[in-house]
Amino acid sequence: ALTAGSGTAPAQPRGRGRRGMIALPVLVVTGLALSGCTSEGAPADLAAGVGSTATPTPSSSLDAAREAEDADPPVVTKDQAERIVSRVSEVATAADQSLDAAALAPRFAGPALQERTSDYQVRKAKPDIAAVPAIPAGDLQLTLPQATLTWPRTVQAVVKDPDTEDAPTLSLTLVQDSPRDNYRVLYAMPISTTAALPDVAPAAIGAARLAADVKLLAVQPDQLSAAYADVLNNGDASQYADLFDPTDDGVRAQDAKRKVDFPASIGETGSVEFAATADTATPVAMSTVESGALVSVTVQLGIVAKPTAEGAKVNANPEVQAITGLTDSAKGFDTVRTAQMLMYVPPVNSGEKIRLYASSTHITSAKELP
Repeated sequence: ALTAGSGTAPAQPRGRGRRGMIALPVLVVTGLALSGCTSEGAPADLAAGVGSTATPTPSSSLDAAREAEDADPPVVTKDQAERIVSRVSEVATAADQSLDAAALAPRFAGPALQERTSDYQVRKAKPDIAAVPAIPAGDLQLTLPQATLTWPRTVQAVVKDPDTEDAPTLSLTLVQDSPRDNYRVLYAMPISTTAALPDVAPAAIGAARLAADVKLLAVQPDQLSAAYADVLNNGDASQYADLFDPTDDGVRAQDAKRKVDFPASIGETGSVEFAATADTATPVAMSTVESGALVSVTVQLGIVAKPTAEGAKVNANPEVQAITGLTDSAKGFDTVRTAQMLMYVPPVNSGEKIRLYASSTHITSAKELP
């Protein structure tokens, strides 16, 4: 018997003197430990509304540095970001309980919406399958807002439920498309390493959202998904293999394990093909202090399993059963998992490797072969 589907913006205008970051040690959040970190404090909210840009009085070195470079202000303060995430949490909590994907629309989009929509579909049919992680409303451990005066606007955040010891620490990428829109979660994934993030600017300064085709990184953000897919497909033989650090890369490790375990489980009665492909979701790249970027991106992980022996069938695992309504097939199944990833991409010619910091892999489609 066979088992299918197994396995677990353009750059914004800057101020006249603004570069990617302000390279002053006092204005840097250094070596942020993802397991229990706090970011530099932001200025007081000053009664600015959520989603608006606060204009603090230049009474600190942070404000003075920003004014000295004639830089754009951050799109939110830390307090505003926490209120935004709290409202996201309210929407997610209600939808997670009701399994109503339509209720997510005000606060979710892109890969994060796709993952939860698929999760709800699966759990309606198979309630025992583990749910995607809840999004808590706790204090943000990292707040990295974009510094800009235009739209779309982006905030990178790290949050953990302070009341649940074993709750995962989550990386959230939120985007506001226009002044009238809510900030919506575009990417949401658990932190998958204990390594510290690269140095980033404090919330009161903000970062640049880099163009998808920026040439100053080891790999352009819009080519990162394809490069990583090539590594998954070809391993150390990939032309991009030396660019990526395999340490703590759960996506790569799980993909390699599936390629060993799954063919072994089907034996001589069937065949299985694996293919990772670049995803079309827009990557989001936020600049770091040392001219690198934190990039949120996705990759598609495809598996095609079909019987080759007369009378053989492919058994569907619970997720495939939930999506297709079939328990087995004499034709086989085509399944796709989408992996959301947060990667640090170093500057070009730095000698550093691209590192994975957060990831979430979830089945997003399944169908019987024709």
